[in-house]
Formats: sequence, C-alpha cells, structure tokens
Amino acid sequence: MSSSKAVLDLYIQLRTENLPANAALEFLRGDIQALDSDERAALVKRVKRWEDSHRPDETVGFESFAETPTSPKPILKPLAAPKVSPPTPAYPPPKPKTGSIGNKQKDMASCPQCGRMNAAAEVLCFNCGAIMNQATLGVETVHFGQSGSMGDTTFFSAESTLVLVVRSTNFTFRVMPQKFSHAPVVGRSDNASFVPDLDLSDQNAAELGVSRMHIELQYDRKENTLTLVDMKSSNGTFINGLRVYPQERRVLRHGDELRLGRLVMHVYFQHP
Repeated sequence: MSSSKAVLDLYIQLRTENLPANAALEFLRGDIQALDSDERAALVKRVKRWEDSHRPDETVGFESFAETPTSPKPILKPLAAPKVSPPTPAYPPPKPKTGSIGNKQKDMASCPQCGRMNAAAEVLCFNCGAIMNQATLGVETVHFGQSGSMGDTTFFSAESTLVLVVRSTNFTFRVMPQKFSHAPVVGRSDNASFVPDLDLSDQNAAELGVSRMHIELQYDRKENTLTLVDMKSSNGTFINGLRVYPQERRVLRHGDELRLGRLVMHVYFQHP
C-alpha cells in the first residue's frame, strides 16, 4: 500500500468484520510504518472521522481505542440522610508517596517521534501519526523468535487462519491450510478443467502472470509454522521482494508481502 486512503480502506474492512480497533491497527502496522509523516497524519484524521461517524454510540475515541463498553448508570432517587458530623479519624490520613503522579499523567505516553503526549492505549500519535511504542498498547512484550509464542511473527497454530488481502482490490481470502488433508494449492483455474484450492482467477490472475499451480501451502504442526513452496511457477514467487526459487520452502510471517507473478497480497495471521 502506498497511501493513507488504501490503508484506511483495509482498516474499515477489518472494523466492519468486528475486529477491534487496536487489533485492526496492529494488523496494518507494517503498512502504516511505510507511510511518510504527512500520509500518517492524514490517516489519523480519516480513522478518527470514520470512527466518530460509524461508532457514535460507543465510547471509543481515537485517543483511546478501548473496546470495553461502559455500563449504563442506574437512575436512583437519592434518599435524604440525617446530617452527621464526620468522625475524627484515629490516625492521620496517609501522605501521598513521594514522586507519585496523577492518574491523568499515568495514562499518557509521549510519542517517540514528535514527543507529544498521547493516551497510553494509543496506537498512532494524534499529532504526527507515528506508531507509538509497543509498550503503550497494553500488550505483554514477547521477544520475536521465541518459538511457539504469539509474539513470534512465524507462529501459526492449529486454530489460526491465514488472511490474504489483495493489494489492488482489498479482496480478502481466508483459509485454514492445516484443515486440508493435503497441501492446498494457490493459483488460478483453467476453463474449469482445473480449479486450485485457493482460486485467484477473479483477481485478474491470468493477466498478472499467476500460474495454474503457483504455490502450495504446508503446515508444520510440530513447529507451528506455515510454509509455502513455489511449484515451478512461470513468473515467480516473491516474499517481501525476495525471490522464492522453484521447489524452495519458505516460512511465511505475519505482515509479509507476497507476490505471485505481478499479483501482490498482504499476509496476516489471525489467531483465535
């Protein structure tokens, strides 16, 4: 993706599928980081405008994408109470701890790029649109590369879903390769004589150089990873711009850019 409008379109698609705001922005973290500062600032305004117009009854502001609904306050008629003088405390009230700060300051975090203060739960800086630190998202920090953990971008469990989003159309494919009895094939159909497990024909696959049997997906249950194998495609397979050689196995990661011929898709892993 190259513009805030393209990122916004995919954000809206994820939100309309009931994905929480923070999770949708995390899905798009790589695309947001690729934008320049002006485009990120434009994205902030567009996301806020969309959230305000489509979620008017939710207590979800752009400064804090909290997904916890607020409980309605019951309307109660107060009872008259007799006036009673407050009792004298047996001990003096405790003094505030040295160096403590107010709740408002505790819930704020500074932008790593422009230094402006944002809500602690913020994903994007409201001022410059920069990605806030991971620690501000309220997510437990897990080192990448830690095998079998949700923080590892290669982690793909027996219940995970592979989400492929076509860049040019934002069309989304969802597939669980681990549920197949064979390694599912991604490609394009050929006059109904052959139909792959994931058919890209409706995405102009033939014109964009996608082979009938372009790649196959292999799930490694022991390692909890998802790999692809180029099936000697005519126009090649590329992950993040790097060529995958014929019959070569390559581990897919959450956030990868996958190109089959000239058809570009973004790779996301959705975990239960």
